Amino acid sequence: MPETVGIVLNERESLKAETAQQLEKILSSKGITSFRYEIGSKIKETLYQKRPPILVLDYILGDYSTGLDVLEALQDIPEDERPITFFLTDEPSASVATAAMRAGARHFLDIGSPRALSELVEEIETTKRTTKTPPISEPHYEKMDDLIFESKSMQLLHAELQTESTQHTPLPLFYGESGVGKKTLAMAYAQSAGFSPLAITCLDLRYNLSDPNRVISPRRGSKGLLLMNVEADDGEFLEALAAQAAYLKKISSSYIVLGTTEDSQTADAWSKLIGGHVFQIPSLKDRSADISPFVQKFSREAAKILGIKCTPLSSKLIDTLTQKEWRNGLTQLREVILYAQQFQSQHDSDMSQVLEETYSRSAEYYTLKDLNASSPSRALIQGMLEKHRYRYRIVAAKLGISIADIHNILYEADAA
Repeated sequence: MPETVGIVLNERESLKAETAQQLEKILSSKGITSFRYEIGSKIKETLYQKRPPILVLDYILGDYSTGLDVLEALQDIPEDERPITFFLTDEPSASVATAAMRAGARHFLDIGSPRALSELVEEIETTKRTTKTPPISEPHYEKMDDLIFESKSMQLLHAELQTESTQHTPLPLFYGESGVGKKTLAMAYAQSAGFSPLAITCLDLRYNLSDPNRVISPRRGSKGLLLMNVEADDGEFLEALAAQAAYLKKISSSYIVLGTTEDSQTADAWSKLIGGHVFQIPSLKDRSADISPFVQKFSREAAKILGIKCTPLSSKLIDTLTQKEWRNGLTQLREVILYAQQFQSQHDSDMSQVLEETYSRSAEYYTLKDLNASSPSRALIQGMLEKHRYRYRIVAAKLGISIADIHNILYEADAA
């Protein structure tokens, strides 16, 4: 039986060799087996024969082939046996990215992006959960007492969370900016209320096509439901929750429904329509006292998952990080610390310079991501829907928008 993930990067280049090694370690820490294939003249034949369930593929494969050639060769394999492929490369060409997606690649990631590895690992984990590949190890969810509440604003939130979880307050919603830890806090809250996070179904409403009433109804073996990104709902889930609110509140001691959102109007609607309790999570700029313990936490995480000796950060460096703007909150801070510690362990560079360069690249990435977040055209959406046989979830995922956004763009154009 092949390893779950096959890694095929042009490791003659130092960055790609380091990336392949780092990816292998991260996957291993999550209980996911992987194998780094050596690129040779028979690489296409090797991958055709081995057929790893998931394949991480570079574009330029030495002097022998390209990732597009490999994808073409894999087309002869029956679809249910064909590797699910992710491109991880430094080839910036839009034409290559388009060709890769047309040939069946699930995602195309720029290896130079600070978030490339974390996005790739998230994609691999999601793929494993939704396919017939061997199951991953159970995820670890932190308990309330393990979380960081150093800042005054978070201490106030902590007290509120403890009070409401003790009272089994039904239908809690966690509202805050991207990257503030909404899902982490929601799962910790559920644990404090007596529910195992492993028995709670998580559903991202950006990619949902299921009937809301069927999803919300308690299922055998499930102890709860976490609805993530509720702002992506076009109203159907809120209506279904409102219709079932009395029943869900009645069974709140044995079944819990939680939500997360970044949108204030959605939070207001949740409170008014279904009578749920809204926890507002402070942004990172209002939690400066939390930065230092988070930096230490992420450094310990880097040492564990990457197997490296981390450089302790001075109070001056931490103060510098505290003054930075973190567009994607803790997610961005974690990426910067992990990458900087990994780079420092291999190159013995000046940590202040490494942190500054890593932060600059990360800030540029999230700035561009925000600028590119404008709605795609109706023509583009219609073309992608035709290409993907009107599978809305796939089109929404590829465009980085919600299914509700697709409907809005198409039908608003009709109304105009």
